[in-house]
Amino acid sequence: MTVQQVLFRMGSTASESPVDAAREAKLSKAAEEFESMMLNELLKPLHFGAGVDEGQEESADGAADTMRGLGTDALGKALAAQGGFGIARKVVREVTGAANHTKVGSKGD
Repeated sequence: MTVQQVLFRMGSTASESPVDAAREAKLSKAAEEFESMMLNELLKPLHFGAGVDEGQEESADGAADTMRGLGTDALGKALAAQGGFGIARKVVREVTGAANHTKVGSKGD
């Protein structure tokens, strides 16, 4: 389930203004990218030393490092797009909850 689907299930309605919908879309994309970066950092240690046999050194050209980095990045993005650890959903929930709380508080002032 994507962050956009979560937002829809959390009560996003068609009566929202286009500005609010665009803001939520930007927020959900940013939250998903944030989770992707976190997953990428968590996955990096898993490929440390991959492709290196005992007693051999890794090639000096760095091509293997580049390919592993691209693979880890792609895996992190794919996991985040499918929900990952739920970090993006939590970020969206917290930010929209704080924004709603601020709006409610400012009406009475």
